[in-house]
Amino acid sequence: MKQDIGDIDIEIQNLNEIKEQKLKELKYIEYEIKKCKIKKFKVCKENGGHDFITEREDGIYGEIFTYCKNCNYNG
Repeated sequence: MKQDIGDIDIEIQNLNEIKEQKLKELKYIEYEIKKCKIKKFKVCKENGGHDFITEREDGIYGEIFTYCKNCNYNG
């Protein structure tokens, strides 16, 4: 049985619509994660403040980075 080009176009359109919906869902999830991280930061700050640690990566040109050991906030 031969496939019709129009049927394939409809299938492509349907898949693109599903893809767009999933991308919207992913964007919403990323937004919710960001909100949770902000909430975590605020709770850490309210519960005695951040306990920042500064470290350097291994190697000659290792980067220096600072973070809170309680909530992992990058300061």
